[in-house]
Amino acid sequence: MTDGPLTGLDIRRWTGITLAPEDPSQGGVWRFVSFTCRPEAAADPEPSARVLALSAEQPRSACTATYRLIPGTEVVLSKSAAGPADAREGSARLHITRTDDDSQTLELPKADDSASTSDDPLAVYGDDVSCTVSEPDVGVGPGATAVVNAALDRDGTSRPLYLPGTLTVDTSAKRYTVEVVTRYILTPPTTPPPTSPPPTTPPPTSPPPTTPPPTTPPPTTPPPTTPPPTTPPPTTPPPTTAVPTSPGGLPHTGGAPLLLIVSGLALLAAGTILVAAVRYRGSRTG
Repeated sequence: MTDGPLTGLDIRRWTGITLAPEDPSQGGVWRFVSFTCRPEAAADPEPSARVLALSAEQPRSACTATYRLIPGTEVVLSKSAAGPADAREGSARLHITRTDDDSQTLELPKADDSASTSDDPLAVYGDDVSCTVSEPDVGVGPGATAVVNAALDRDGTSRPLYLPGTLTVDTSAKRYTVEVVTRYILTPPTTPPPTSPPPTTPPPTSPPPTTPPPTTPPPTTPPPTTPPPTTPPPTTPPPTTAVPTSPGGLPHTGGAPLLLIVSGLALLAAGTILVAAVRYRGSRTG
């Protein structure tokens, strides 16, 4: 039905069908709430339709359709690359899929080293939905590695997001942004280990030179030619001590007279034996 009266209709049964308004430019969607008619119209299998029975007695019916604006929640993908371009081989792709099979893919070409943002954000209306975010293609080249850092921003509040990951879009929020930064790193070439052992120094074939012994004997110190000085004997005899004399002019010997007597007797006996022995020898020879 239109928002104005319809005139010139035949008296018959008519079906009134609502026409939804256009989506607002600010984002969102109109959701059907109700459809009423006066006088009461019969229901139609289509929720937004009513069956109008016009007659000569009731040639007029007024219907009202009610819609509610559901603000939309945008899910934006943002992809950027950092690092040398030589570490990239192809495009990098960021993919998001909703539980209702609606999906979107953001591609960052190899030649583009700046950020790329989805031009047509994924819109979620009404009920909360779950989305899966993944990066099926990183675009890393041979001899390089890629480090992926992802974050999820909800109305200015950011938190880490691990890929592949799942996020729940709360339609009370206005905007979600999935920000993915891939840092490319060139890996320096490694030097392979040598396949052959390092050269070794062969042992010497001749013995090392030896030092010959000296042909000249070491010098000796000659003995001194001058005898060491000797001390001459004293020219003056030492003083003698006088033998004390006893009265009568004989030297005082103390116990010496007895020793002299015994010695004299011994000498006398020896002389007698010697004389006898001489005589005996002479008698045998005569």
